[in-house]
Amino acid sequence: NGDFSQGMAGFTSDYNVVPAVQDALASEGLASIMNNTNMGISGWADCPGSSMMVFNAAASASDMVCFQVNVNPTSSYEFSMETVNAHLTSPPIFQFNFNGISIGTFTAGAPPCNWQTYTGFWDANGESSVEICITNLNTEWFGNDYAIDNLRLFEICNVSDEVEVIVESVNASISTPPMITCENSEVILNGVGSTFGPGFEVFWTTLDG
Repeated sequence: NGDFSQGMAGFTSDYNVVPAVQDALASEGLASIMNNTNMGISGWADCPGSSMMVFNAAASASDMVCFQVNVNPTSSYEFSMETVNAHLTSPPIFQFNFNGISIGTFTAGAPPCNWQTYTGFWDANGESSVEICITNLNTEWFGNDYAIDNLRLFEICNVSDEVEVIVESVNASISTPPMITCENSEVILNGVGSTFGPGFEVFWTTLDG
C-alpha cells in the first residue's frame, strides 16, 4: 500500500488523519489521503496526484507514517519515496528511521508541484522485519505543507557467475628475413616457431609502420 490506494491500511501516524474534504487541513498536525494538494487548503498550490498523503506539518517532529515490513535477514534493501511541496515557504526535512536508526535525511526544497524522489539504503544484518518511520524535522508553522507518495522497499539481488580463465604460454619467433633490395624486392616472413591455434591471431608490423 505504498501508493496509499488503500488509504491508511498498514500505516500508523502521529498525525490526525482526517477525511478528504475541501480545506480539511486547516490546522497544523493534520493529514489526509487526497488527489490534489490544494484540497487540503484552497490557497495551496494545485498539485494533482493519485491517493497521495497530504500534510499540514505539525509543530513538533512527529512521525508522518510508520509501517512494518518482513525482510530477508541476509539481504540489503533500497528504499524510495516521492514528495511534492504544496507551499513555497519552509520545505519539509524528512528523516528516515529503520528500526529506530536513521538511514538519512532529505530536504525537499523544490518549487511547489515539482515531484522529488528520495532514495536510501539499508542492510538487514540479521533482522527478519523492519519498522520504517518517516519524520518531518521541520517544525515551522508557516509553509511546511507537502504530500508524499509511492513508498517502495526493494530487495537488492546479488547475481554471480563463474568464469574459467586459461593462461596460455605465448611464443613469438621469427627468422630474420633478408634485406629488401632492388634485386631482392620480395621476402617470405617465416613465423613457424610462434604459437598458433584457436584463440590466437598473428600480426606483422615494422618499426617504420
